[in-house]
Amino acid sequence: MIKKCNTLNWVHTLAVLLVFFVYIEQPSLPKGIHKIANQQPDEKGLDEARWYQSELGLIVAPSTSSLSVVADIYREMVAAQKLFNDHFGTLAGQGIIYDVKFSGYLKPEKLESARWILPWDSSIPLGKSARKPLRHEISHMLFVVYFWPNTRKFQYGGDAPDWLDEIAAISAEDEKITDSRRYSFREAYEENRTLSLSHFFAMEHPLYASKELKNLIRRAQSGGSDAKVLKLSAEQAKALKLDGKLFYAQARAILDFLKVNSGSEHVLQDITLALKGGQTMDGWLASLNDKDQQTLGRNVLEMEKKFLQWIVIHL
Repeated sequence: MIKKCNTLNWVHTLAVLLVFFVYIEQPSLPKGIHKIANQQPDEKGLDEARWYQSELGLIVAPSTSSLSVVADIYREMVAAQKLFNDHFGTLAGQGIIYDVKFSGYLKPEKLESARWILPWDSSIPLGKSARKPLRHEISHMLFVVYFWPNTRKFQYGGDAPDWLDEIAAISAEDEKITDSRRYSFREAYEENRTLSLSHFFAMEHPLYASKELKNLIRRAQSGGSDAKVLKLSAEQAKALKLDGKLFYAQARAILDFLKVNSGSEHVLQDITLALKGGQTMDGWLASLNDKDQQTLGRNVLEMEKKFLQWIVIHL
């Protein structure tokens, strides 16, 4: 009798444990986001779309995407908007992130919350162990929408100098990507491959400088408002000889230099507004107070000397 009871107790305990483990493994959405009804039920091609609303805007994901994928996208939205505000002193409005498979079907212009819009491939991993490129792309979009829009159709980002557009996105990256950028710049510096600042501030983004890539983008955009999203694999990028590693690494190094040596909490905003207003980097540096000029320089040539001196100490 005692043996029978013990067996029943073990069975009961095991059942409770199984129920517990099944319960805690169920994916769920974090606080602040919830599923909503299809906002464009009459649009073809959106039957497989699942819509999620948060205080930051909408996420439109395929029905095959798990809740954990949606949760990761939402967390990246939160991180990107916080970092954008930290660096630019601007609270971004609501936006929409939608899966690229719905490009050409979704009509963002009909949605009131569409202050900014970003297509994204939901199959790209964004978990704890993954690199997180989504917040980089969100910050690109926020910079273009809130500071320097694109008025010339075929170009990289908005009308801002490419280095500034890129630094805006790099400022939102996570620690893993940031560390890899710094490591790459350290290698380039030790091998004497860094770019002069006068060249860096004037250069076109090395990825967009490819004529082949520009042609691909033109073909992708030729469809007008229903244009498809251009996706390139690592193999395709290699075939096009696209390599922006040094450009990204130096952008990170310059951002670090500006953050440490400027007396302004929002130095990126300061530079953006100055350049958009018609100033050059030489002009912006010349307009700084004496204290900032001592650490940043009075012109680009002086800034480069101070930048290289700073690198020797902080690399």
